[in-house]
Amino acid sequence: MLPVSFTHDQQFRRLDLTAVTLTLTQQHQLAIAARTNAEARAEARARVIARLGTSRAADWVANRWERWCDVFAVPAPAHSMIGLEHRLAAPFVGSATADDRVTGVLALFDAVLGLAAAPGFAMPDHRPEHRSDALHTSAKEQNEQEAADLVLLTGPWEQVLLPTLVTVDTVYGPRTPAARHLLTTAARLPRARLDSLLTRRISIDDQRWRSARREAVDAVAGPHDQVYAAHFLFWDAVTVAELAAWQRPTDPLLADALWAAGAVVLYGEQMSAATVEILTSPCTAAGLLL
Repeated sequence: MLPVSFTHDQQFRRLDLTAVTLTLTQQHQLAIAARTNAEARAEARARVIARLGTSRAADWVANRWERWCDVFAVPAPAHSMIGLEHRLAAPFVGSATADDRVTGVLALFDAVLGLAAAPGFAMPDHRPEHRSDALHTSAKEQNEQEAADLVLLTGPWEQVLLPTLVTVDTVYGPRTPAARHLLTTAARLPRARLDSLLTRRISIDDQRWRSARREAVDAVAGPHDQVYAAHFLFWDAVTVAELAAWQRPTDPLLADALWAAGAVVLYGEQMSAATVEILTSPCTAAGLLL
């Protein structure tokens, strides 16, 4: 269940792990690497977007970017009603003048594009059935071009963030398996227990909850200031809430309550007793926590 990912592809798993644990220093380093050979990378990006066309992989990438834009607090792609190619290109509009924070995130977005277009990506129908080949290049030349585009788009990510020692069992710290167990159990809760959880969450004063939540966000960043980890954990909780409620989108209070319990499981010892009590009370009411 952790981290958020809609594929079991190992490269994407590795990308997710490094995104969750990204530090501001690494983000700055990504920006520096991304500005090297930027023109060639932009050309590779355009070719990859054209190759993806309107495939399932293109839609998968666009949806991921919309989630990541929320996680990283960068301008979101255009509305989903516009064409897929425009949605894929939207995050990069004006990127030439973007600051380090945005440029670093876009380097990760480039890696997503490159991996999604790679021949080994396990996504059915990951390329359009008919694709333009105006230059009538040979299959060998086409394969060489695709390989070169992959290197260009994933280069900054690989240079700055790989290799990584982070695994699916350590991505949120040493208690990641315990948080995974909590969320997996939550995904299977009967409706009556979900109702108990939501009823308790609704009863909590909003100001008290927000104050406790801010303390938890700081704790989930961990000792290495992985400032985006709390936001990735929230999207894990959103996925679980949708599974539990059989509803997408589902009640954001349900996702927030599951996120809060996960945060306490991971780093509760770094929070005050009052914060722990507030954040765990909805899941305690549902029998998820003692």
